[in-house]
Amino acid sequence: MTDLSQKGQVRMYRRGGQYPVDLEAIQFNGNNGSEIELWLGVHCSTQMKTVARVGGNTDEDFSLVIPGIGTAEAGDYIAKNLDGTVVILKPDYFESEFQEVITFNTPEQEHEGAVPEVDDGALKFLKKFCNGYRIVSTCDLTELQIAEANVEGRLYIEPEGGFGWVALPWELTTVRDRQREKFYQINKQLIEQTDTRVAE
Repeated sequence: MTDLSQKGQVRMYRRGGQYPVDLEAIQFNGNNGSEIELWLGVHCSTQMKTVARVGGNTDEDFSLVIPGIGTAEAGDYIAKNLDGTVVILKPDYFESEFQEVITFNTPEQEHEGAVPEVDDGALKFLKKFCNGYRIVSTCDLTELQIAEANVEGRLYIEPEGGFGWVALPWELTTVRDRQREKFYQINKQLIEQTDTRVAE
């Protein structure tokens, strides 16, 4: 049986292929029902409940009843795609189809307060999207998201094959995007950098 002791955190996953799929998911480990309820929020029309099997006394003996969605057994994944649709997926299927999206950061980026080098052109571009948007690296987006951003004028590619940045509307950002702001401090320090480096 899968060791669930280290499971139970929301993570970003991706299925590749011709039509890539990105989603957030959390694995129910038998005792993280309250975390899942907080994560799903408005998707739960009534309070969720964790139910134990008769005679069960371990985490694996619990099920999670999610109103309007279904019942998750310990080990199942509760997944939410970018449009907010929630489904319950069995671990065998989920783990064969989806890979966790892992972003590697340099020590400089992991240092609190570190800011990636951004050229002046990027700062001018990014300043237009200070309100209601979060700046996300193209490394963290699908080709479709990047293409849509390009058509809508929300894509900036630094010269000479540098970083690509997309202004992503806040409602389309994921938990992982929001957490990543502690590494990519552009969103927090953009205005003060721009004021000192770019003429109004």
